[in-house]
Amino acid sequence: MTASTAADFFACNTRRIVPIAGLEQWGLTAAARSITEKERADYEASWLDGKKQSLDLDRLKLAKVKLIILVVCDETGRQLFQRGDEPKLLKLDSALTSLLYNASRKHCGFDDGDIERLVGNSEPVPADASPYV
Repeated sequence: MTASTAADFFACNTRRIVPIAGLEQWGLTAAARSITEKERADYEASWLDGKKQSLDLDRLKLAKVKLIILVVCDETGRQLFQRGDEPKLLKLDSALTSLLYNASRKHCGFDDGDIERLVGNSEPVPADASPYV
């Protein structure tokens, strides 16, 4: 077997698109599209407060819907949601958004604990900043 070259890797620039299973209970269909490394880095950086390099709670609350916007598409790879759809997505049934998020996360190669690891490596958030206190 001959080893691949860098040019071989750079030639693999087509997006992978797979159907999202489980949407039938809502009478819906959608697919998940792969993302580039730059899109992933930008997505992960969107959780942070750029000035403090610490987690921004408001941004973290939008992490799921931002990945849904980036990944969920039709069968041709055209995104179904756009920036600005976050408030509408936040009003959907959480089982539906969890299904979309988990399918997106898995398809794009995020591990189960990626967000949790980022949270664990960040500055602590004051208790009075939590809406659950």
